[in-house]
Amino acid sequence: MSSCALAVAEGNAAGRLAVTAPTLGSAGTMSAVLHTLKHRLQVPQSALRHGLMAAGAVGLICKTNASVAGAEMGCQAEIGVASAMAAARLAYATGASAQVTENAATIALEHHLGLTCDPVGGFVLIPCIERNAFGAVKAYNAWLIAKNEIADQARGRTSTRILTVVVVVVVVIEVIEDSFDMPARGMTGGNFSYLSVGCGTTISADVRLPNESSIS
Repeated sequence: MSSCALAVAEGNAAGRLAVTAPTLGSAGTMSAVLHTLKHRLQVPQSALRHGLMAAGAVGLICKTNASVAGAEMGCQAEIGVASAMAAARLAYATGASAQVTENAATIALEHHLGLTCDPVGGFVLIPCIERNAFGAVKAYNAWLIAKNEIADQARGRTSTRILTVVVVVVVVIEVIEDSFDMPARGMTGGNFSYLSVGCGTTISADVRLPNESSIS
């Protein structure tokens, strides 16, 4: 799964064809999950289409109420949403209920909260490519957790999970409002703080972090 995600992300970086699902920078996450569903889990084509509808619904909720662009709301809204969409597709395509599908998407999204958009040198390469792989793995784990937990309480059909997709989307927005300069692509935080390079510049391995000399 990780290899597939990396391959798609590398291809995008090289200018090859990729599908914006939800963006080019996060195209590897959904692609890796699709590859796993089709070739590893042997999910039929009709179920793959149903899963894609569930993924699209999650993506629409996030796009309408927040964003899927890292430049606007950080990588939490780019790889995070891609991972949530992938988790929803995994769940629904394998026969999960709507509740379990939402739970899977929620788990995937909530564990990307606060992730910065900080591409080194301004290119969608480092750490963007690797994050596609991590997004796919998190989506898979979110699906496993969601399908193996008790989705509904005995009374009524109230989810046992406190968080929902809508709630986490609101948190995504609040994270940006609370620390706008960090998660968005302001080029002032994260990796960019320590590795600011331009095209053709060699990245020095001798990077000293703050207070590194005091670490024993």
